Amino acid sequence: MPVPNLNSLATLTVRNQYKETVDSIYSEFALLAKMKETNALEFRDGGLTIDVPLRYLKDATAQSFDGADQVDISPVETISNASYPWKNLHVPINLVDTDVAKNRGKAAIGNLIEHKRQGAIEEGQDKLTTVLMADGTGNSSKDPMGLKGLYPADPTTGTVGGINRATQSFWRSKANADLDSSINGAKTSTTTFAWADVGKRFMRNQMNNCAKGGNTKKSRPNLIVMTQALYEQIANTMDDKVRIPDKALMDLAIQSFMFEGVPCVWDAALTTETINSVTGTSRMFFINTYATKLVRMQGFDWKFKPFESPLDQYVSVASFHWMGNLVTKDSRRNGTITGFTTSL
Repeated sequence: MPVPNLNSLATLTVRNQYKETVDSIYSEFALLAKMKETNALEFRDGGLTIDVPLRYLKDATAQSFDGADQVDISPVETISNASYPWKNLHVPINLVDTDVAKNRGKAAIGNLIEHKRQGAIEEGQDKLTTVLMADGTGNSSKDPMGLKGLYPADPTTGTVGGINRATQSFWRSKANADLDSSINGAKTSTTTFAWADVGKRFMRNQMNNCAKGGNTKKSRPNLIVMTQALYEQIANTMDDKVRIPDKALMDLAIQSFMFEGVPCVWDAALTTETINSVTGTSRMFFINTYATKLVRMQGFDWKFKPFESPLDQYVSVASFHWMGNLVTKDSRRNGTITGFTTSL
């Protein structure tokens, strides 16, 4: 027999499993899992924009002195703000009346609703991780910011967080041009090179470039994200005894190996590309999750909107609404290398 108050039953079922739904979205992908581990998933309670305080200058008035020497007490402005817009994601759940009719009884309806909820989890995971690997220009720039936008192949152009990288060098992430020119010559965003020739040297050099000037573990990248092709290329050159995974990621069944104590992972949303007419090239990101944050609006972290039935369709529709953005508060602590070819 038909189940009465279907919309109420479906809404109650999904609401009772809300926390599990949200946890599943954030726990099964390496970038989000590492952000969760390092408290890089932040909440904000309102605000027209996401404002991030940042230190952009050193206070050069610090000095030594002796006895009654006059010291410099001049005020120096070293703090500014980056400002990011709120972005929105939407994941629907649809129950079609004819499907409900074919799944009679409370248990069958419960299974149908659970199937739809699991589908929403997968859609939410896929959408969020896809945009986080992109540059924020998708869907007429309605997409949230992604790693390719925050830490691009050429960080000397464009505006991020309201700050012009062309004129403000402190706001630039590390890229190919920062690599040691004694290794394989000068490099730009269009340079390509074989992983087998220079891979480890470039990785080590860029890790140090991102950490330069810092004096704590929070100054250096703590996650390296790359394409599947590059990940497999590197992993295949390693002896099994040194291919040690990150334990926290291993507990989540996420593949990884360590490079100088930093877990390296691949993400399906980060695909190979064509650089300077060379197809199948790969990039890797050096991410500092203490400087890179996924900020979410309080109360809109996959907020559940209950099932309703439109007048002109025989369906019941609910949805999850996410509001937030990916931000950086210190671009210099992050970087990328583009143009790796993976042929041996």
